[in-house]
Amino acid sequence: MSIFGIFHGWQRKRPLLDKLQSEVKDTVLQIYGVLLKEYKVKLDFIQDGSKLTRKDLREALRVEQATIGREGASVDRAILVLGEVIRKKSVATDLANEEQLRNELILLKNELPVLQEIIKEQNESLIEYFNAVDFKALVEEEGRHLMVEHDELDKILAELSVVLAEKPEIMTSQLREKRIAELEKLRFSTARFPEATSLLVANWDLVEKLNAKNESKRDFSSLWPLCMPEIAKRDLLKTRADVKLVIDLNEKTGPYNAKTILQNGLYAVMDFDQSSGFIKTREEIWRAVFLIAEFVEKAEPGLVKRMLSNGLLSVKRAGLIKNFDDLELVVELTRKTKPSQVLLLFDAGLPAVVDAKLIKNRQDLITAADNLIKLMNFCAGAEHYMLKELHNLLPYWAKFGLQIFDILLIPCAKAQGPGTFLCFEQFFLIASWGSTGSVDDLAILNFITTKYPIKAADILKNLVHAGLAAGIVSHQIHEDAEILKSFLRNSPAYLPELYQEYKVLYLQHLPNLDIRAKELFRRARELKEAVVKGDLALDRQNESIGLAVLFHVFSPEITMDREMYKRCIDNRQSRESDIPELLVRRLSGKKASIDVGSVELNEGEELGTSAWADLVEAVEQVNANPVSVDESALGFELLEPNIGEKRKELLVKIYAWWRQQGNSLPSLSSSYDVLVKYKEFVGDRLNDVIFSCLDAAQKADPARFQRKIGQKPIDFSRLAKMLAGLWQSAMPVEQKRQRVTAILQQNGFAVVQLDWQPSWTAVEIAGWLSQYTVIDKSLVARIKEQLYGENYRAMQNEMQKFKFTRARGTKTFTFVLSKKKSHSVAMFNMGVCVAVDDKLWNSPDMWQMIIFDEENNACGGVIYRTISENGKRYLVASIHPSQKILSTVSPKGVYEKIVQFSQLMKKLLKYDELLIPTSPQIHSNRTSMQEQIAAAKYKTRKLDQKYSFSYSPYAYDYQDFYIAT
Repeated sequence: MSIFGIFHGWQRKRPLLDKLQSEVKDTVLQIYGVLLKEYKVKLDFIQDGSKLTRKDLREALRVEQATIGREGASVDRAILVLGEVIRKKSVATDLANEEQLRNELILLKNELPVLQEIIKEQNESLIEYFNAVDFKALVEEEGRHLMVEHDELDKILAELSVVLAEKPEIMTSQLREKRIAELEKLRFSTARFPEATSLLVANWDLVEKLNAKNESKRDFSSLWPLCMPEIAKRDLLKTRADVKLVIDLNEKTGPYNAKTILQNGLYAVMDFDQSSGFIKTREEIWRAVFLIAEFVEKAEPGLVKRMLSNGLLSVKRAGLIKNFDDLELVVELTRKTKPSQVLLLFDAGLPAVVDAKLIKNRQDLITAADNLIKLMNFCAGAEHYMLKELHNLLPYWAKFGLQIFDILLIPCAKAQGPGTFLCFEQFFLIASWGSTGSVDDLAILNFITTKYPIKAADILKNLVHAGLAAGIVSHQIHEDAEILKSFLRNSPAYLPELYQEYKVLYLQHLPNLDIRAKELFRRARELKEAVVKGDLALDRQNESIGLAVLFHVFSPEITMDREMYKRCIDNRQSRESDIPELLVRRLSGKKASIDVGSVELNEGEELGTSAWADLVEAVEQVNANPVSVDESALGFELLEPNIGEKRKELLVKIYAWWRQQGNSLPSLSSSYDVLVKYKEFVGDRLNDVIFSCLDAAQKADPARFQRKIGQKPIDFSRLAKMLAGLWQSAMPVEQKRQRVTAILQQNGFAVVQLDWQPSWTAVEIAGWLSQYTVIDKSLVARIKEQLYGENYRAMQNEMQKFKFTRARGTKTFTFVLSKKKSHSVAMFNMGVCVAVDDKLWNSPDMWQMIIFDEENNACGGVIYRTISENGKRYLVASIHPSQKILSTVSPKGVYEKIVQFSQLMKKLLKYDELLIPTSPQIHSNRTSMQEQIAAAKYKTRKLDQKYSFSYSPYAYDYQDFYIAT
């Protein structure tokens, strides 16, 4: 029995161990040592260039063959011969010949099947002992069991661990072909990259690591088609160390970003002629790759390419990356930039400065980056919009260079915060008049933006720029500097028309300027007082300034033209008598004190605006280039299948149509006010627009509409006959309308305003019914969901990151009940779409309460309507404070004061209940008010029939209400 057989027996019957003689134990240790040496041939191979050859191994094998069958002695002699051969060739490790050694070992191991054949009668073969896991376990376990205290055992075990890690493989042609097939399955072109293929086949343990998920659960499956071809074609796979670098790179970045780094990143930093750049060798390329990986480390997924192709490339093209020190400097800039800002710095900020040809050297790059980081920190949340406007400031860059940061941009951003981009936008427009050619010109801009942190953008737009366009402000604006400062100090309203008159007085150098100016401003103040009291009368003398003051007091919640205000004033009459005199006498003018504060982003939260992006894109496109949209055609487009695929195109058309109606949204900023306007457009206005377009489509082609929604034509003849009998009855007209409307509603027709002619018979009524297919709310909801559903939910989640932060003190507001003529524009200030509804204004039971602040500027209000049913009377409140008030005082406080005021109205009128519609589209357009209503957990009431709330442009009705107690 050979020693190998004895080993096998020990594994099966450990008690035999005690029967073995000490010399057998010695032999066991000797075999351990020889097998270990066989494992560590690689470590001991070469000294002075000599190698263990196949001939040497064959000599050893012949000895084994000659002694086979001679019990343990056969193996013992084989061990001695092998040991002698190995000892003769024994050397220290020569790492420089590592690959050569590996190849030699592969050749040697190909001889092992011969050895296996020679000793196949013995249960354990040498090949089996090359199974690293089993052999190591055997050594450890048998060593413990034998309790052999041998000086060499610990050393053998330690060396064995090292050797096992670099155990050479037995490569057969079958195994090689199998691995090549595996690489092909991974979509790696082995024919295209034969050298890389051989390297990967020989280092299969690393390939297997590449195919497994790492500790951070990063999936490498896309590595092969995305990244490996880029690495191979750049000749970066030469050694085992290179394969390890591939693993490290993908661990760090993931396959997609790794590919982007290899393609776009190296392109950004390497010269086209590689021999002329600072990156030449394979080692240098790898170094650059890992520096670039660090450069994009903070970039959000999917944005790495932009950061490289735009930002890094622009820095390179400016001649600022000439060596590794320069590249490391660029990486250092990312380290001191916030993760949310790093892409913006390199994708928008630095390219703007580079395009202006302001970066000449390394120090310029540092200066520009530091200043851009300062700007972004001041404009946190609106950095994108600020940097977008920064691109337009080329006249300033060209004239003042990098000094423009200190002269104008940084002071402006420090004072304006997220609203900086609005001022930058005006800087561009002002520069287009050639009005910013000197430091003195910039000084007046600096004065306005720092002295008036809240009103600066409005002053620049509606006074300075509008004044330049009208020829009122001097084109060299520094010439008007003192006039502007004096005007801003003293004027009650910043209007070009008022400035024009003031400038005339100022330039006359009259000794009584103060008296004349007071007279001018007194007139403006009187106009404002007249507006607040509702007594403004526009005539030829005061129309321009009067309309400007009206627009100023009732500033629109949604951007619109002043002509809309003029139309309302021209078309509407005072209806003050509609409001019960008791309410006006007892409640109008009531004061309300509300806690001061502001809506701010929760500490530690970062605002994500990606949910707004598609709508912002549509708004910017249409605001820049307005287009005309056919309402009915858009309605049919909305009925097409898979409208989600045309989402962006349809959003442009929807917003364009809405803008045609005199509405608009402002440019996006991260301020709560603006974000809410966009959210409210999606949450409330979008439903209205969809319904209007569908309604127009239905009326334009009823048959086509029915086909589109999959509805078969309905025979309305029986219903028409029944309704005709009622319509032609002797019942009072108003009662007939109510009865017919109720029957139509019971049959699914959402009719608010019945427009039937008195002479209509069953034939006309049937025709009307057939064209009045009900537009189901679920259809509108489905279309809205496809257009913006997911993003709207994301908007709602982002808005939860804001909270009201109470400050010291309170603000006092005045609640005024009014339907005076000059107050007929108040609903524009409330931000309601029905502000243009003349029929609503002319309804006797429609009342409005206007909220005025301490400066007598309107801050939204409440629309009231009344309902009488079954002997009970209800006061219905639709609550619309402006976003201005909700941003400066407690939304909860505003809501509570409004409800308290409304309760007093109900009490004085001796009405039964104060109701608030359950529909968010009617009860409030303000998100914070909707939240307050929901939080109140009111009981609900359903009335017997639906009642009209509005008529144009949307016919809203209601039947379900909250009981506000």
